[in-house]
Amino acid sequence: MSDAAALLAAIRAAPDDDAPRLIYADWLEEHGQRERAEFIRVQCELARNDSPTLRQREAELLAEHHDAFAGPLASPGLRFRFQRGFPIAFGHTGLFAATETSTDLRPMNHYLRFFPNGLLHVLSTTFTRKQVTRYHREASKLALQAIYILDVLSRPAVITAKEKLRAGFLPETLIDYSGSFESRAITLTEFEPELQRRTVRQYAHMPARHLSSFQ
Repeated sequence: MSDAAALLAAIRAAPDDDAPRLIYADWLEEHGQRERAEFIRVQCELARNDSPTLRQREAELLAEHHDAFAGPLASPGLRFRFQRGFPIAFGHTGLFAATETSTDLRPMNHYLRFFPNGLLHVLSTTFTRKQVTRYHREASKLALQAIYILDVLSRPAVITAKEKLRAGFLPETLIDYSGSFESRAITLTEFEPELQRRTVRQYAHMPARHLSSFQ
């Protein structure tokens, strides 16, 4: 195992401890990644003590080095929310789509909409991609809602989610989601306990404008 891999493993083993992250920051600086090291230190300090000066520096570093900080997850048009130096959620560009043929031979479109606060909308519809981006408020009312976790310290990154409890549904009937994120694509398994049914789909990132205007 390389030094970098060992340091990342230590961070993953103690996710609530800043010490492994700061040790990793020292290693990054020693290996020519000064901005990445500074970003980890700034965000770790902000987690303990909010500061307008540090918030400004955090914004400056992200504006200039977002894709470098995202590492292998970086793709054109895709943004992330960072915490304590690492991505923990998708930014408002977190829209992914898959298309398949329904039983009546009509194209059925499936969408994943990831919010920075950990909310996931899952929508299956005949709406076209243009309709979804144009009428996203109406489309979002039809979506199942889940809470997701993005684990970027795994390779590939891991996504897990649980559907939010809906009125009239027992907990065991709700859908669980698990999958991976790599090269702008998400492979996601949906498990429906009540039917003992698993469905696997691959979703591709779908850049869309103005999505940050709604929640």
